[in-house]
Amino acid sequence: MVPAEVAGVLFTADPMSGRRDHVVIEAAAGLGEAVVAGGTTPERWIIDAPTHGVLTRPERALLAPDQLDSLVDLGMRAARTFGIPQDIEWAVHDARCWLLQSRPITSLFPIPSATAPGLRVYLPVMLFAQGIAEPMTPAGNSFFRAMVSGWFRFWISGQRPREIDDPPHFLPIVAHRLFLDATAVLQRPRLATRLVANFSLKDPTGSEALRTWLSQNSDPLPRPSGRTLPLGAIILIPSLLLDVMASLAAPARARRRLIAVADKAIARLDEHASGLSSPQAQLHFVERVLPAATCDMLLRQLAAAYGEWLIRIVIQRSVRRWLGSSQGFEPVVRWLP
Repeated sequence: MVPAEVAGVLFTADPMSGRRDHVVIEAAAGLGEAVVAGGTTPERWIIDAPTHGVLTRPERALLAPDQLDSLVDLGMRAARTFGIPQDIEWAVHDARCWLLQSRPITSLFPIPSATAPGLRVYLPVMLFAQGIAEPMTPAGNSFFRAMVSGWFRFWISGQRPREIDDPPHFLPIVAHRLFLDATAVLQRPRLATRLVANFSLKDPTGSEALRTWLSQNSDPLPRPSGRTLPLGAIILIPSLLLDVMASLAAPARARRRLIAVADKAIARLDEHASGLSSPQAQLHFVERVLPAATCDMLLRQLAAAYGEWLIRIVIQRSVRRWLGSSQGFEPVVRWLP
């Protein structure tokens, strides 16, 4: 219905990278059916949405700079109107830009609502911690979110959790997966390097993607503020070092002690749960008490876990010295015991 000289599609978020601050415009001469149907190779621009700066451009340009600006404005107005990134068909006739159709971009992975300005980085908690990429049930997400919340609050405040309060904003659940806003860690190069290395043990592909992303996008991250070591870590480290040494000196004794402590904790939880009669009390136990108890048990096992980690480092370095590479050791580390 519009006798277009130029037509094409516009995405208010990059459908390939998922970046919401990029606008992608594809254009071809004539009507837009060939672009929509994939029958031609269109000219392609990637534009920074806040500044309208052109990041990539084709060798020859069917669109003038003012037409690019007009299309970006139309696209962003449509995205604001519908409250979600849009896939838009457009046309140019008599130097005027027309919006023909707008619909949501269905291929984008959802992102959480930003709680702070600037670029934010979210990592999947269960993939990083356990190598689990699949979505979880609502009950599973609720439990692990509460437990991870208690873990972080201990490291920040130094207080062992007795009951879990409402989870913090930096642990959102998106697409049935628990995520962590890791921006504060990735702001610091040494911590970022260590996190990427640890991630490689669970998901080498994801680790490499994160390493590549950091090499290209570390500058826009907000600058770090405050101390690197939180209060909880400062309080815990001296006693943790002593416990690690004791665990390495007598591993069998440390194992027996941890099993005994776990058995007592489970017995207390069982006694507590058996006395709950109302659904409200039972729900409170599952949502607040049980995750806190699990988190406390994990904290008690830290010395043994770090002792094993030190042994692993020694073995890995020995294998590298003997064989010239530790690549054969990595599958052993990732294998289930």
